[in-house]
Amino acid sequence: MPQADESPLQGDLAADLVNKICSRSINALLDLRNNLQPAAIEKALDVLARSSKIEFWGQGTSGIVAMDAQHKFFRSGVPTVAYSDPHIHAISAALLQKGDVVVALSQRGNSTALLHSVQLARRMGADVIALSPSGTPLADLATVLVPIDLRFNIDPYTPISARLAHLVVIDILAVGLALKRGPEFRKKMQNAQ
Repeated sequence: MPQADESPLQGDLAADLVNKICSRSINALLDLRNNLQPAAIEKALDVLARSSKIEFWGQGTSGIVAMDAQHKFFRSGVPTVAYSDPHIHAISAALLQKGDVVVALSQRGNSTALLHSVQLARRMGADVIALSPSGTPLADLATVLVPIDLRFNIDPYTPISARLAHLVVIDILAVGLALKRGPEFRKKMQNAQ
């Protein structure tokens, strides 16, 4: 298999692209599995289980992940929304209160607009779960950090693998929350299909 940082080249054939892109995704998921901290997942699940409302915030490709997260959590029995527009999540942040949870998604953890909204959400008493690299400004603002620290060189194709890692973490949290809520909740979810 190609290395995680082996980039597609101008002259690559379709077979090369299949091999490189799939290998990059596989390597990103293996990296995630080997480095994702179960204690961070457990803390995030505890916060989500107590929430009265869950908002997913992201911008760009992270905004797409936020929308997918809202879809996955929609059947959790907790009101959920997703915002990818920084002006909208800033307005929403001003309306949050204790018991509300924001899941802030960022592949780089340094978006000025997202950081502003997260700071406001924290001032309003909401908890913030950050899915971002550790050591970033977003990580520092989080109530709970679920670090997504992937090893690969930055190139134009990297966000695809990073987005895949974020989607897997969202799946882990959605399934974990469903299991925490118990068998009666599971029946409700099955009826909602």
